[in-house]
Amino acid sequence: MCRGSTPGGWIAIDYVADTLSCPPSARRDLQHSTAVIVSYRDLQVGEELSVCADARIPRNWSRVRLVPEDGRCVGASKDEPTVVVIRRHR
Repeated sequence: MCRGSTPGGWIAIDYVADTLSCPPSARRDLQHSTAVIVSYRDLQVGEELSVCADARIPRNWSRVRLVPEDGRCVGASKDEPTVVVIRRHR
């Protein structure tokens, strides 16, 4: 998926450079314009996902911790780690 166009029930777990499918955004000046996404709909209460820090946290999920050692999600944040762990609580 092109970054910023993730459908409901899905969340970005990485950003990759794929300028053929998704041209870089002039607004963001990002080379990593393609999002690798996974569905979170069928995950059970208590399950966790490592996702891009700038992804919208879904309803019934909460942010658990930052993952500074994970280098995925290039461009998700300039001042903080780019990956966070979220947990389903309902």
